[in-house]
Amino acid sequence: MSQRPIARVLLANLDTVMRSGIVQEFCDDGVEVIGQEQSEEGIVFTASIATPDVIVIDGDSRGAPELRERLRRVAPDAKLILLPRDEMSPTILDPPAGRPRLIPPPILEALRNELRASRQRIEE
Repeated sequence: MSQRPIARVLLANLDTVMRSGIVQEFCDDGVEVIGQEQSEEGIVFTASIATPDVIVIDGDSRGAPELRERLRRVAPDAKLILLPRDEMSPTILDPPAGRPRLIPPPILEALRNELRASRQRIEE
C-alpha cells in the first residue's frame, strides 16, 4: 500500500535551481510534485485540473500579482507560496483568500511545516 503524499505541489515559473532544490529537499518527505510549469497559461491550466494542495510561484516575477489572482479563481483551495529568488522572505497566502504572511526562519523547516499543514487541512 502506498503512502499518501503530505502535499500535492505544483511548481510554477521557478528557475531551474529553485525547482530542483525544492524537489530534492521535499520529495523524500512525501511531497508529490504534480507539475512543473513555466508559462502562465500552463500554470493556470495545470492548477485547474490537477487540484494541488500547494502552488509555489516565483514571487519576484513581473506577472506574479496577476498570476496569483488567476490561480485563486481556478484553485481556490490551494495554498499559494510566493518564493522570492533570494528565498529570504517567502510569503504564504492561505485559501480561500487569507491575508499574506511571511514564513519565519529557518526557511526550509518552515516550508516543510507549511506543506504538512496543507495536507492536514485538506483531510479535515
